[in-house]
Amino acid sequence: MEKLSHDTSELWVCPEIGGSVAAFNINGRPILRDGRGGSSPLDMASFPMIPFPGRIENGIFEYAGHKIQLPLNFPPEAHTIHGECWQKPWAITAQSNQQITLTCSGRGKNWPWEYLAQQKFVLNERGLQLTLSLTNTSDTQMPAGLGWHPYFEASGAQLDVSPGAIWDTVPGCKRGALPEALNAGPQPISTLRYDHAFDWPTRSFRIIRDDSDMAIRLSASDIFGHVVLYTPAGEPYFCAEPLSHAPNAINSGLADTETGLRHLAPGETLTGDITISVEPR
Repeated sequence: MEKLSHDTSELWVCPEIGGSVAAFNINGRPILRDGRGGSSPLDMASFPMIPFPGRIENGIFEYAGHKIQLPLNFPPEAHTIHGECWQKPWAITAQSNQQITLTCSGRGKNWPWEYLAQQKFVLNERGLQLTLSLTNTSDTQMPAGLGWHPYFEASGAQLDVSPGAIWDTVPGCKRGALPEALNAGPQPISTLRYDHAFDWPTRSFRIIRDDSDMAIRLSASDIFGHVVLYTPAGEPYFCAEPLSHAPNAINSGLADTETGLRHLAPGETLTGDITISVEPR
């Protein structure tokens, strides 16, 4: 586990456990849940979703005239989920007191294209900036997506997200009308029950906690046009996950302009930034 610090921010990263973040604190207070005792990405504070976010239905899709079957990587889950980099060790390629760069290579085995994924974490005066990138290192065009899967503490938390339309995760990739409550300002996590993606026109959300005079702000660059909300009943956490495309976009039959799916030519890179900071309520 690697620890970074700058000003009042502290970040713990576990390259060997799926390139995960184990904890992130500002002023000694947890911004993400503390996963420093965990042994799996699912125990951690966050993990990357590359080379695709969300689920691919039954792990099957067609691309460039080829039918592709991916391994079902999270049994008993019936679909392939969160890409593959979250289940692989990452290498440290640069490091200082306040920043670290991790890389992960795909060799064309489970995902049938070669690629290079990168995460760059930088602590600054405002908090944390994460840059995710994915480069197609194979010799044919590749479908591509980026996502980040942070866990936040649910107790006493309200979410102010202002999303657009709701998407079913699987089966299919269907768009529906937004539940009215999510556009009504901050909502207690205890009242929300979702495992869905949403259009995300603001590329930003706030988390307000009952025990703090500060709010957490997550903002993302334009490629992250969708956000998944996962608010399971009875758990001490919830997830609000920036995605560059809707879940199962590759099987949707919808235009890429609707789903956000990208296609990288050989040597092309997809990149996007996510920042987390605190601000007055």
